[in-house]
Amino acid sequence: MTANIETARLLFDGGRLAQARTFRGLLKGELATEVGVSPAAIGQFESGTSRPSGATLARLAMALSVPVAFFAADRQRFALREEDAHFRTLRSTSKRDRSQARTQVELLAETVALIESKVRLPEPSLPSMPADTDPESAARELRRVWELGEGPISNVVGLLERKGVIVARLPAATDEVDAFSCWIGVGRHRRQ
Repeated sequence: MTANIETARLLFDGGRLAQARTFRGLLKGELATEVGVSPAAIGQFESGTSRPSGATLARLAMALSVPVAFFAADRQRFALREEDAHFRTLRSTSKRDRSQARTQVELLAETVALIESKVRLPEPSLPSMPADTDPESAARELRRVWELGEGPISNVVGLLERKGVIVARLPAATDEVDAFSCWIGVGRHRRQ
């Protein structure tokens, strides 16, 4: 265990700390209180200007419910910009909730990339449309391209997965985050 902590401390990636903190929905001050350091120390750890001691790293891991190895900079990290995530109900969704949801997708993207390195997933098959296409026109075009006809679709999730779309149910921070979509680069493809 001590060797794992020291290895993670030497390979410490402040971005991983920020990711874990955001995933848990904590502000820097809230995490600092749980761990017994100052909010400034959390900021320094996250920015990479200083590294936590082994003991502090262990407390961070415990407070964030991640293994200490999570903080090591030894694997690809995905970043999803705020403007790339599209929330169904933006007005009632707080910035903290949106950040937490984006972080969940970043971790999902890492998992998908790992899976893609071992398993061949279906090629994405999504038509290109202008950004200003209204939803009704987009739906009509998609039905035409995918030859779906006019009737109801019995299994939308299964259809999307066959077309190479990753569909996941993520734990919602609040009821206000009921659905959102995004594009993120994963493996050989860009997935939604």
